[in-house]
Amino acid sequence: MLSFTLGMMLSGTSGEGSPVKRFDPDNRGVEQVTAPSAVVLELNRRFQVDSDTVPYFTMIYGVIDTMTGRVRMCRAGHPAPLLLKGDGSVEQLGQGSFPVGLIADADYEEIEFDLDAGDRLFCYSDGITECMSTGEQPFGTDRLIGQLRNTRRRPLPESLDELQKCLSTWRGGLALDDDVSLLAIEFRPAPVNRIDRLDPPEQSIPGHRQPAMLTACTRTNRPTSR
Repeated sequence: MLSFTLGMMLSGTSGEGSPVKRFDPDNRGVEQVTAPSAVVLELNRRFQVDSDTVPYFTMIYGVIDTMTGRVRMCRAGHPAPLLLKGDGSVEQLGQGSFPVGLIADADYEEIEFDLDAGDRLFCYSDGITECMSTGEQPFGTDRLIGQLRNTRRRPLPESLDELQKCLSTWRGGLALDDDVSLLAIEFRPAPVNRIDRLDPPEQSIPGHRQPAMLTACTRTNRPTSR
C-alpha cells in the first residue's frame, strides 16, 4: 500500500501534484526538475499523520545529469550509497537524516558529486549489511564494500549475481530474514561527435554530445517468512 501511495504522489495523480517537477514561470512555463532535498521535504510534509501508527519509510532520491555525470541526491534514513571508483576506491555518500514521515520539521541534506567513466553507484537496503550468518554475525558494510570492489572488473549484472551468492553462503543456505534490495548504476559517458566543415577543410566544429550510457541493475529478495 505504501509503494502505491508513494507512486501516486510522485506521478502527480494524488491531487496535490508531483513534487518532482515544477513549472518555471520565468522560463515560459517549462517544467523544471525539483531539487532532491525539496522533493523529500515535501514528501515528509505529506506523510505526516496524527496516528499511533506512523507510516514512515527510508528512501534515497536523486537526479543524474546524463550529459555531464553530475548527481544530486538526498538520503532520508537510508544506508549510505556507495560510490565505487574505477581505481577501486569507495566513498560512502551523505550524512543521512530522519526517515520520511517520522519528524515533521526534519531537515534533509542534499549532496552533489560527479560520476566519471566506469564509476559505479550502489544504493542498497540494510537487509544486506544486517544479513546475519549462522553464527549471528552481520554481513556488514566493510564486507559489502570488499565484495563489490573484488568484482568491479566484472560486468555489472555478474557483480550483483556474485553478491547474491555471497549472501546465500553467508546465510549458510538459510532463507533471508529481511528484505534485500540493491540498485546499481554504471556510468559510461558518450563521446563527443565532431562535424567537419568543407570550407576550410582543416577546421571543425563541436557536435552534440549524446547522453551517457547508464547501466542500471537491480536485485530484490524478500524473506519467505517473518
